[in-house]
Amino acid sequence: MPASFPRAARIRRRGEFTGVFDGGVKRHGRLMSVFVLPMPAGRARLGIAASKKIGGAVERNLAKRRMREVFRAAGLPAPLDIVVIPRRDLLTAPFESVRQEFATLVDVAARHGRRPQPSADQPRAPRRDRRV
Repeated sequence: MPASFPRAARIRRRGEFTGVFDGGVKRHGRLMSVFVLPMPAGRARLGIAASKKIGGAVERNLAKRRMREVFRAAGLPAPLDIVVIPRRDLLTAPFESVRQEFATLVDVAARHGRRPQPSADQPRAPRRDRRV
């Protein structure tokens, strides 16, 4: 993959993020949490949800840059939508450990497959909208 992060490799819209959060498989690690949703076709895409818990804008941008580089280096062949929630420890961790944890979490989540969807008989709890 080239050194750029093309638009086709990004998850950008709120609806795309919530689709991965709601329908994807979640795995937690020491440095990040990963949500993975297998897609029927296309290429692997990455979304990063870095909150202010990580720190200010400088720290959030550093976490996002590191995750984008890990995603580029991973070269995932499967059409997956991946959303990463980085943790504060990601900022100081060695790059190799970040790469290893990302690869492990994505591999385990992708092998796990989709979560079973609730049946029509069971009402689903409404998703809270965090916007005011």
